[in-house]
Amino acid sequence: MENRDRYADIAEIFSSIQGEGVYVGRRQIFIRFCGCNLNCRYCDTEAAARVGQPFQAADDVPTRCLAEPAPGRPAVEHENPIAANDLAKMVSKLNKPTGLHQAISITGGEPLLHAGYLLEALGPLRELNLPIHLETNGSLPDELERIADLIDVVAMDVKIESATGEPPRFDANRRFLAVAARREVFIKVVFSDSITDAEIDEIIGIAEAIERPVPVILQPVTPRRGVAAPGPATMFAVQRKLAARGVDSRIIPQVHLVLGVK
Repeated sequence: MENRDRYADIAEIFSSIQGEGVYVGRRQIFIRFCGCNLNCRYCDTEAAARVGQPFQAADDVPTRCLAEPAPGRPAVEHENPIAANDLAKMVSKLNKPTGLHQAISITGGEPLLHAGYLLEALGPLRELNLPIHLETNGSLPDELERIADLIDVVAMDVKIESATGEPPRFDANRRFLAVAARREVFIKVVFSDSITDAEIDEIIGIAEAIERPVPVILQPVTPRRGVAAPGPATMFAVQRKLAARGVDSRIIPQVHLVLGVK
């Protein structure tokens, strides 16, 4: 449907620090899309990430987009869906004063459900001269292929069943990484105390699937819905196994939650 390329349901547009991955602590503008194709147990954006395709909003999916008019100012409500040609205008207002932000972070939910819309929106967003940082669950390689040349950094999750409660998508992850490798890319793995040796082997295999080294961010799960955070022994054991295979890994929690910011 044409509207799916011209309009999208967006939950939030706001300025904050990046709380996950290799750019942790950098100030970014976040565009949070509604809709996700997964239902992870530890999800902390459930209202935005409700399972289902765009334009199939459930009752708890935001009907309005909350957008900050300036960094730190109270958010203003906007009617969803948001037109692609309006998104850059909203982000441009938020990007003042210039020099504050390091990148624009496209997140969700799963933003690649809106790949057609992003084709329309990313051109004007790139005119703001900020790198585009895509945060994705790494399960939609064909959708990434459509927009890969418009993205600067891909933060690719590898979802493991012991933490998510979802069946793994390791084959899709490998195909996804092959596309993402055209850009700067790192892998993020949210893991619990229940991570298995088989899952660790899969993570290593995915990281080794391309010729150049890919950093792996090991993110201890924030306890939620019965998912237990890993203790130090588990965290160090996982990192030791990755290091034994030459995989560059870093243990980084959700720093924005530690600091009490969005």
